[in-house]
Amino acid sequence: MPPPQIPDADALYDHAACGLVVTDTDGLIHRANATFCRWLGFDSASLVGQRRIQDMLTVGGRIFHQTHWAPMLQMQGSIAEMKLDILSSSGRPMPMLFNVIRRESDGLVWDEMSAMVVNDRQAYERALLTARNEARAAHDRLSIADQRKDEFFATLAHELRNPLAPIRNVVEIMRRLSSNDPILARSCSILEGQVVQLTRLIDDLLEVSRLNHGKVNLRIEAVSVSEAIARALDGAQPNIERAGHELGYEPPSPDLVVAADPVRITQMILNLLNNAAKYTPDGGRITIDVEAAPDSVAITITDTGIGMTSDQLLGVFDMFAQITPGVHRSEGGLGIGLALVRGLVERHGGSVSAHSDGLGKGSRFTLVLPRVTEQQGDDRPVE
Repeated sequence: MPPPQIPDADALYDHAACGLVVTDTDGLIHRANATFCRWLGFDSASLVGQRRIQDMLTVGGRIFHQTHWAPMLQMQGSIAEMKLDILSSSGRPMPMLFNVIRRESDGLVWDEMSAMVVNDRQAYERALLTARNEARAAHDRLSIADQRKDEFFATLAHELRNPLAPIRNVVEIMRRLSSNDPILARSCSILEGQVVQLTRLIDDLLEVSRLNHGKVNLRIEAVSVSEAIARALDGAQPNIERAGHELGYEPPSPDLVVAADPVRITQMILNLLNNAAKYTPDGGRITIDVEAAPDSVAITITDTGIGMTSDQLLGVFDMFAQITPGVHRSEGGLGIGLALVRGLVERHGGSVSAHSDGLGKGSRFTLVLPRVTEQQGDDRPVE
């Protein structure tokens, strides 16, 4: 298809959305575009070199031109949003808003002005105001809905947590009574695993509510990266071993420290490890790499899992995002873990990013936190 024909400058000038006029310093019209002529019912020949702009105004407009327009142009070289009534060819007054600027070049001085019919301008402003009010109302409705959603999940998490203690106690009693019954012992192990998983999901829901309401308080201190990763591996090891994944990790120096809440940094790394274990088919490989820069430390977790498309990468840290091609829904979780990682790392002044070469090509998540080069003696709470 051939490219569209772009109008030349003269055509753009003539058919602009506003009236455009050029006059000399006495107001004599030297050029008027087609829009201006059409609005007033004149042809260009009857205006150019024939009329002064002030002579086309009403009596009150001519007085205002003499007392305000001309002096302002003389003193400041421009006029902004000045409303005057101009007479059409039929003698009917037409209210217009004028913007004028005085130009000078090679000893010549002239005035360039744009004009907009007030009724058109007012209609545009009314439409703009209506659209702004509608957008504000929609935003308010969304804010209320979002707040109610957070309150619902917080309430749900608390209500779900209440039955967990008695369930956990019953499982423990059953375990003690099942020493001679392998079927019952196996059933207890399954129940216990499900209770642990449900507890983690409930904790994630509560954490989401705290983050959204600004109730997560961080105790920032110098945390050894190797110790934080070790604690996270303790929590993720059962999932990694259950899936038969190979783990590649070379611990960094214990002296490599970051400014972080020790509990939260472990939580962030654990979430990334569990995510890698979950979305990697059995027998895959997960690696942990640590790279230190002068002012930051990057912890990268790479897997050989199902990977992601470019569209999925865009929303991978969104709340309740599900990246589950080829994964059974029951293994998909609530889509909270990665959103929590982003929310927590941003509270630390760090960042998290994701990369994948495509479906079936694994994923890579990089957590970046501020590095501490000298031990800090005082804890620094972050509200």
